[in-house]
Amino acid sequence: ECACVLERGDTADDVKYTLIVPEYDARYATWDGERINAKAATDVFGADVGLAKGEAAAGAVATALRNAKGGVYADVTKLAWDESHILQRAFASAQLDGVTRGNVRGLTAL
Repeated sequence: ECACVLERGDTADDVKYTLIVPEYDARYATWDGERINAKAATDVFGADVGLAKGEAAAGAVATALRNAKGGVYADVTKLAWDESHILQRAFASAQLDGVTRGNVRGLTAL
């Protein structure tokens, strides 16, 4: 339910870690308990940026796609399961700058 975006900067030590988490759902919290939230993404999981799924998250992914120099890697088995459509919205935005799904390379298990 969460997505991790790692962006490498100019050096190997220059990495930005963004964790995208589910939006708050009162019904879910009532029946199943609290989920990770954007604050926990940074405080507990050490992300540089924590975002709830939504337009800001789609914008962050689109920016990462545009800035990717060495390629974009994704667990392609999960792309079809993107029920919040974060990736579809990000690709639609980044496509204006020439980024396509062809730029995405699949991750494989070790």
